[in-house]
Amino acid sequence: MNKDIKQYCLDILRDMYAGSRRLAMYPLGHPTTQETLKKPLGALNEVFAFKHSFTIELFRGRLLTEGILLDDSVFVNGIALEMKKHKLTNIVVGSEVTIGDLYHFLSTLVAKPGPYEDNVARILKAKNISAIAVDIENPPCTFNFDTSLQSPGTSQYSMDQRIKEILADKPGIIALYYMGQIKDDYEVLKELGIDFRLAFLTRFFRDSLMQLDRDKGLNLIEQTILATNWLDDAIDSQSVLGLKRLFDDFLSGNKDDEVISRIYKLLRRIGTPDIVMSQVFDKSSLLKLKALQESEAIVETLRYANPTQIEPASLKKTVFKLAASGQKQFLQDLLDQLIRSLSTPVAGQRRQAAALISTAAEVLANGGFFEDFGGLCKELIRLSLLPTDTSEPVEITSDMLLLALKNNRWREFKALGSTLRGVSEDKLQAESKRELALGKLNGIASSRMLFTAASNFSEQGKIEEAFDFFEGLSYLGSREIIQMLAGKLTHPDINVRSRMIKLLVAMKRDSGVALTEILAQMITGVNGGVITEEEWYYFRNVLRILKEVRAEEALPQLEIMIGWPIPRIKLEVIKTLDGMPVEGSSKLLQRLCLDDNIDVRKAAIVALGLTNDASIVPFMREIFIKDSSCRHVVAATLGRAGSFEARNLLISLFEDSELYKSLDISKKDSDEIRATILKALSLIGDPTAMKKLAEYSNMSFDKSLFKRDLLSNTAKLILSGKSK
Repeated sequence: MNKDIKQYCLDILRDMYAGSRRLAMYPLGHPTTQETLKKPLGALNEVFAFKHSFTIELFRGRLLTEGILLDDSVFVNGIALEMKKHKLTNIVVGSEVTIGDLYHFLSTLVAKPGPYEDNVARILKAKNISAIAVDIENPPCTFNFDTSLQSPGTSQYSMDQRIKEILADKPGIIALYYMGQIKDDYEVLKELGIDFRLAFLTRFFRDSLMQLDRDKGLNLIEQTILATNWLDDAIDSQSVLGLKRLFDDFLSGNKDDEVISRIYKLLRRIGTPDIVMSQVFDKSSLLKLKALQESEAIVETLRYANPTQIEPASLKKTVFKLAASGQKQFLQDLLDQLIRSLSTPVAGQRRQAAALISTAAEVLANGGFFEDFGGLCKELIRLSLLPTDTSEPVEITSDMLLLALKNNRWREFKALGSTLRGVSEDKLQAESKRELALGKLNGIASSRMLFTAASNFSEQGKIEEAFDFFEGLSYLGSREIIQMLAGKLTHPDINVRSRMIKLLVAMKRDSGVALTEILAQMITGVNGGVITEEEWYYFRNVLRILKEVRAEEALPQLEIMIGWPIPRIKLEVIKTLDGMPVEGSSKLLQRLCLDDNIDVRKAAIVALGLTNDASIVPFMREIFIKDSSCRHVVAATLGRAGSFEARNLLISLFEDSELYKSLDISKKDSDEIRATILKALSLIGDPTAMKKLAEYSNMSFDKSLFKRDLLSNTAKLILSGKSK
């Protein structure tokens, strides 16, 4: 029955109203009376097929039937007026109603009101009519027009839809019925507040369970399990069959192994006997549960015995089943117990536990269960970094690094490689553990599989994955791979060259050492400082990588290169020196500040100033005096340097008028240089510098007739800009 209840209600009201108009003309036994009342009674019986009553109500002057608010019409308004006339709030017609009951009730309804407020109720009682009641509390309506759900795309008052809504809201009635605790219609009324017929409702139970929200369904099953005693010697067979039916019906629409495991764990937790378990779960579910039981057996063995009693083949099979079926909690419990087995003081047992963990990791990685593999990686990284004497975590981490490499898991590859490198360099670790970690790194670094992956990534593959791979590779330190990548720095495709630079930068320290060696070899092949265009690009790209990785070991090679008569090489060297230790870079930059090429000199002065080395200030004064083309650059650079030594030199250069005369600098040029000095002081911006700017703004530097004082005006402009 998927009919519109509202239409049922309208049919009943129309027939009742039409019949009430004709009853005044005929007595009860007249054939016309019988024929007139058959229509509303027949319509009522269609409703009584699924519930025991039919309700008509008045709500703020509007008519409702079965909780459905009706639109105005002749018969709807007619019934409403008759109810208002008799001051009735509701009429409830029961399924036992007869034609005679309808005759007397409708005759009373259309008659004049009696002397009593409850006149209709008195008449019904006097005529011994119990199948029709008026003004009762909380009549059992199918709908509540304030709260009933409305499903898009379906009839608003579909009977099937309404039943599904009720069962979705109160699925407990299904469990109670399956468990034998609801057996008749009266108990349905108590549970739902609506007098549905149980036989009618049960047609919807299975579909409703199948469509029930997953968590809601699981909670229902769990509540049912917890509300039932499974520990008695004589377990109620109805309870077992009821739970099985409840579980099977829900599982039909929820093909999720997690559902099976959750119910299994709960039954296990409350001590349910195996005989009950075998009856509740079907063969398919029991087969899936076998992996859980095997997992529990392994966990129990590890907990109370030693790992040597675990068969690797059995562990492999169990781990795969758990991972494949999504039994994350059981899998995690198993892995946690394996991890705990590493803490045993017996070396042989630790070694076996390590072998079992590596086996589990292999199953997860090769099976594509990368989320679980990643979780295991994190745990092994944590254990490896602990300052302990045990070497097993390092052994497993090494195995997992190879698995990550084999399965292209570059994020894990990077993290595991970093871990082994960290252990090898950690002075708090035992020497044997550090040596083991270093040996593992060296072994993997020389593997053919690693070289193949690097070669493939060098020209293809996602750049983000390539970064993870090459950063991970940096912890392994494979010189052969770095040389292979460096050989492509002159590749004709600019995209490949750009990729090589990025990847070598990602390898950090090791690429710096290897590229320095390559650079040294290249330098020996340069004759008289003359290089080809291809060599220029190669040198430039290598220098850019050395800059990014701050390879200070390359300083001797850079010193050779600045002796070549090639300005663009010198400019690249200046960029490379940026960020390197001052002790090494300062000496080379000072040499470049004296170069023949003005662009090289200016770039070197700027780079030297950015080293923030206070010892270069006297050298800057010397450049200011000797190199007329770089005076503005010196002043600006001192401002960016920002040290108090630089500030003091700027003040000295600004105020030393005799210096400008001795250097034969014109008034115009000296003013422009000193204006640059004012800007440099404002850039430093400390109290002394600002005080001097204020002082200069009030001084008169122009003694000429026109009094166009550039310097004091510049100082004023700078100060006004600072104050905003």
